[in-house]
Amino acid sequence: MHETIGKMSSRIAQLVVAIEQLQAQVSTEPHPLLQGQDVHTMHPVVNTQPKKPVTTPEEDIIKAFGAFSIGDKGETTFHEAYATSEYLLNGPGLRSPSLPTFQRNSITPSSLPLNLELLSSLFPFPPENTNAVLEHFLPHIPSFSRAQFLVQSYFDNGAWSVDPVHKEDFINSVLGRCYPNQQPSITNLAADRLSAMFMVFSVGAFFDFDQPLVPREAEDFYTLARACLCLQPIYDHPTVYSIQSMTLMMWFQTLAGHPTYAYRPLLWGVLQTACELMHLNRDPQKLGIVGMEAEVRRVAFWELKSIEQWQAFASGRPAITSVIDDCARPYEDSYLNPNAPEADGTVWLGWKQHFTDLVNTVADQAFRGKDVTYSRILALDKQLRNHHTPTALRWPATKGAMYQKLGRTRLTGMQCLARIVLQESGLLHLHRWFFIQAIREKPYDPLEHPYAFSVRTVAYQILMALNTSYGHHPVLVSRCKTAWATAFSAALTMGTLVVSAPTIPLAHPAMIEFERACILFQNTSRSSVQPDNAADILMNLLQIAKQARDQGLPLTTSPESVTATDDTYTQRSSQSPVSVTSNQSWPTANGSTSNTPIATSSRVCHPPPPNYHHPKREYEPAELRENLNQWWDASTKEF
Repeated sequence: MHETIGKMSSRIAQLVVAIEQLQAQVSTEPHPLLQGQDVHTMHPVVNTQPKKPVTTPEEDIIKAFGAFSIGDKGETTFHEAYATSEYLLNGPGLRSPSLPTFQRNSITPSSLPLNLELLSSLFPFPPENTNAVLEHFLPHIPSFSRAQFLVQSYFDNGAWSVDPVHKEDFINSVLGRCYPNQQPSITNLAADRLSAMFMVFSVGAFFDFDQPLVPREAEDFYTLARACLCLQPIYDHPTVYSIQSMTLMMWFQTLAGHPTYAYRPLLWGVLQTACELMHLNRDPQKLGIVGMEAEVRRVAFWELKSIEQWQAFASGRPAITSVIDDCARPYEDSYLNPNAPEADGTVWLGWKQHFTDLVNTVADQAFRGKDVTYSRILALDKQLRNHHTPTALRWPATKGAMYQKLGRTRLTGMQCLARIVLQESGLLHLHRWFFIQAIREKPYDPLEHPYAFSVRTVAYQILMALNTSYGHHPVLVSRCKTAWATAFSAALTMGTLVVSAPTIPLAHPAMIEFERACILFQNTSRSSVQPDNAADILMNLLQIAKQARDQGLPLTTSPESVTATDDTYTQRSSQSPVSVTSNQSWPTANGSTSNTPIATSSRVCHPPPPNYHHPKREYEPAELRENLNQWWDASTKEF
């Protein structure tokens, strides 16, 4: 603003001088417009504010990485790198499918005493003096038989994915102390161990397939775990068990769809500080710690680090990592063993720790660094794709091998699915902005765009793996929040490709996989932890995709073209369903920038260029299109 005012003042002063000179040629009287004005007092306004730095195309590429917010009509807004996903999905003015239906609907009221619920709400910084004592938790400890079931449910159905708890230590040092004679007792149990046990019970209840999604029992155990740590605050006396409990709290919040906004990243900061105070980031052997205690510390630290680095990568925020980190990985031998059995869960945990380290390196070089070019992005893509995958985690190549590997062993099947989800999700985050740029600048032939490789990386494998795994283990897969969220993003990307570039060869296989994804999301909309309204969003996008395929013309939409009364997308407007609404300068393929906001309210369908030839899509025969239409109509009748 100061610069604009300064330029206008200088221009006015020049005009005053010019008018004065012209007036002097015809009259000795001053011009009427200059009467009462002193030219010598007209000085330009000096800008005392620092000038905005000029950004280069490489810096604009860095700013392009960030997170999406998806509204309930499918409008997708792209945000810059340091906006956290929790705020984007649930913040003011944004209506999002991220809150599951089972969280938005009223659930059974808690039967816990009011004093424990109030104590839980004070976590993680309770007052110094509280009226609660450890004996208040004794009536809420389940029976020994129920505890056994919940612990088995945790280690069988939940710990294959996230497991900061060392099983042998938990059985002996936590569960054994709480049930010395198969009866609940807190005589030899501290608050931190009781909190860790409650969180194991909570996750175990979540994966109890005889209960509904996120049962009341799981929420109550979660509340009790938070209240326990108020009796022994982590800032007063951090222990490895309090670290285990808080790590499971972070995971449960994701599973249950808790709206956390900035709470979760802030709590990660508390956890990281506690790790450094306990020197969990240092290898126990260097501290003189050996045996079981050393293994417990390594397992807790590396699980915390893996989850935190991945969430930082997904949300675009910097990772909260220690400057000094030399703690050895606990599952290195299993990960490097080529003959490791497929049912060995430590192979997956070892691979995840290595891969999240690579993801953090990719984020540092692609999202948070300088001098980033597209060639560098392609090099990072190669690192993600070529990351070593043990034989036990490789996806089967044939249907027979698929049944042998995925159908018979639930643990192996879920770990193969999780490996594909993490790997393909990393690629989606890396390429999503370049994908949007390519289909936006060359909608009729994005494969000729300099960013064409990002168009070819449409994530078919995620949806294929989710479909297959759901067929083998539907109840367990329905509770895997990360898999459904990633599959939703992949399906939205494929639908966007068909809508924005329906005539390219990739649009046909993308349409087939997109239709399958829509059917899966529609059939499981009430029985899985998929994002709420995801099925409706995909079905609306499918109708636009079918129209774009039939007409052979891009049909695109922008957030401004969708009103609160619309039941479907507006099918004739200017932008892609994945719309960028930032007003920043965006680099084009040739390196130049444009300050024009990308999303507009125009409602015209851009005509094809004069030299464009549409031979009715030779890559998709008419009979194949007819068969696809018949197949889809028959499938929708089953809903």
